[in-house]
Amino acid sequence: MSNRGGSQPPFSGLIWATEKNPPTARPRGSGFDESDGTRPEVAVLRQQRRQWVVRRTDCCKWKGVVCDNKKGNMIGLDLSCSGLIGSLQSNSSLFSLQNLRWLNLAVNDFGNSEIPSEFGKLRSLTYLNLSDTRLTGLVPPETSLLSELVSLDLGLNYFFV
Repeated sequence: MSNRGGSQPPFSGLIWATEKNPPTARPRGSGFDESDGTRPEVAVLRQQRRQWVVRRTDCCKWKGVVCDNKKGNMIGLDLSCSGLIGSLQSNSSLFSLQNLRWLNLAVNDFGNSEIPSEFGKLRSLTYLNLSDTRLTGLVPPETSLLSELVSLDLGLNYFFV
């Protein structure tokens, strides 16, 4: 994969990769059968539990994840075009990835939710792509804490000025 003009991180693909907790968003077209009367959230939890049991391997080997070769910390995460649906939760373990330098969440459906102020915790970020994710509202002032940020893409969203 080419590095288009140096603005994109050197990774591609998708993977749900949070260090401790499964994702809070539900994947599109994931095959959940709710016709048996099972509540949707129960079906999601069952599916996620199965996925996480299978993935007890080194997350640095997962597609869409880049790790620091020296310390093994996750420094890059590409979840673009992964069919995530629902709002970004402020208690997501995504915000505990303190060594993250690149984060690509583009082309997902965060359902007209606001950008969580917890993005301000990811102080190592140099690249953040939240384009085409149906985010709305105001950009939280905590994003000004991202002093290492070189590239921020908020295109194709619905922010107030």
